[in-house]
Amino acid sequence: MKKLILAVPLLLVLSVMSAIVFLLQKYFWGGLAVLVFALALNWWSETFALHLFREKKRKYDFRILTYNVNRAHETSTNKGTTEELIAFILEQDADIVLLQEYNAELYPLVLEQLSKEYLYGSGIDATSRFKSVFSRFPIESCEQLMVDSRNPEYEVFQNAIYCKKQYNGMEIMPICKLLLNINGHKVQVFNCHLMSNNYSVVIRNLRRKGVFICKGLLPILARVDFGYKARELQTRVIKERVDRNDPTLICGDFNDVGGSSPIRILQSLGIKDAWWNRGFGFGFTYHGYGLKFRLDHVLYTPTKIELVNINIPNLFFSDHNAIVCDFMFPRYI
Repeated sequence: MKKLILAVPLLLVLSVMSAIVFLLQKYFWGGLAVLVFALALNWWSETFALHLFREKKRKYDFRILTYNVNRAHETSTNKGTTEELIAFILEQDADIVLLQEYNAELYPLVLEQLSKEYLYGSGIDATSRFKSVFSRFPIESCEQLMVDSRNPEYEVFQNAIYCKKQYNGMEIMPICKLLLNINGHKVQVFNCHLMSNNYSVVIRNLRRKGVFICKGLLPILARVDFGYKARELQTRVIKERVDRNDPTLICGDFNDVGGSSPIRILQSLGIKDAWWNRGFGFGFTYHGYGLKFRLDHVLYTPTKIELVNINIPNLFFSDHNAIVCDFMFPRYI
């Protein structure tokens, strides 16, 4: 049942439309009941943010941008050019840039151009795959999140794409923990790309074999179940690595919507969803295959840093949209 939360945006729209129909037909109690249901569902799932009259503030201490660039813009699903993508990133004037689905070795132009503006990066050694963070602030430490590959609990990752076995454990997809020094404040930042359901791969394989999708429903559901379990495990690993003494930002492509179990696991730390707390609307960040979901998130500790602005530009460079957030340190820290 937990996996059905993907249907919440559609259910909300249908509920509001039904409430309007009831009210127009003068079934006031019926319309009111459906409307209350929609509001309760929305509050529980954190789907449609309601901050309509949000004032954009000019003062902030740092700006962060997170963006799944879909392999640095070199696939047929994207439009425009890599140069236009780089120009967009630079125009945002973010102090910290977090990229997902980006490989510095394959797409050196992104690394070359952004490195001119950002003096600090997450590629701490020659073998590190984590060269997808660009910062104007010093990066004091950078580590890849690992799990013990011998632990049966993490067996689900054994054959997963992006997971990389190493002598001292198994790297669970590109999840990077950084400690930044932002004007004397220690801030821990997680750059995440959680496991995808990747059912599109299953569908393509079924079509290649000439099997109707309806007959291949079980493999698709199995893949969705795998992705959900993997994301829950990944967020538990992230939760274990959060230092509660430091301001925390957990950003990236979560491949899951607000109110989902992986998001709830992280919110149990007292972490809040930036869009839900200051945005307005659904805030869709994914628009591939004609679908729309808010799969990308910025989570933060509201007791240690204050969210002052959030923006989700509507983009065509990737199958995702970027999220741009401004934060300020409370003056009593």
